[in-house]
Amino acid sequence: MNKESELWAATANEIDSNNAYDSNVDARQYWSELKDNEELSDREKALDLKKTFPTFSVNRMIQATEWKRYKWWILPDEQRSKIERGRSKYRNKRKELITKIKKDLSGCSRCGYNICDAALEFHHLDPAEKDSAISSLHKTEDIIKEAEKCVLLCSNCHRELHAGLFNL
Repeated sequence: MNKESELWAATANEIDSNNAYDSNVDARQYWSELKDNEELSDREKALDLKKTFPTFSVNRMIQATEWKRYKWWILPDEQRSKIERGRSKYRNKRKELITKIKKDLSGCSRCGYNICDAALEFHHLDPAEKDSAISSLHKTEDIIKEAEKCVLLCSNCHRELHAGLFNL
């Protein structure tokens, strides 16, 4: 087991009651000095915190420093790489679905523009029916269901609509 993996294993199995520090003040003060150090990467900062406060659990360190990405940066490199590959694969799949929906709708419903899919946007016809922005949805069926409540507009027409230059 390499040093990174040992640090992560120790952190993952900690019990808060064994912490040697009575308060989070020391960690908060240490972090306030460390976070502005531009010579260190976020990864190095996280490992420095873990080394300096070895008895702090992940949750206690996040609470003390208010740095929500701490847990991410103390993960071993191979674990972070695996997670990133999964995220990238998921994002690409979702992007392909949204592009397919845009192609099926044949471009802007007002002016017919259909050259660049990135310039086409979904506009909810009835804002009261909007459950969520399409870009924030995760499930395929949710994306399709939300897209059915929309019209497709090019970015220019979408801005003009919101500026009140025309109505749908």
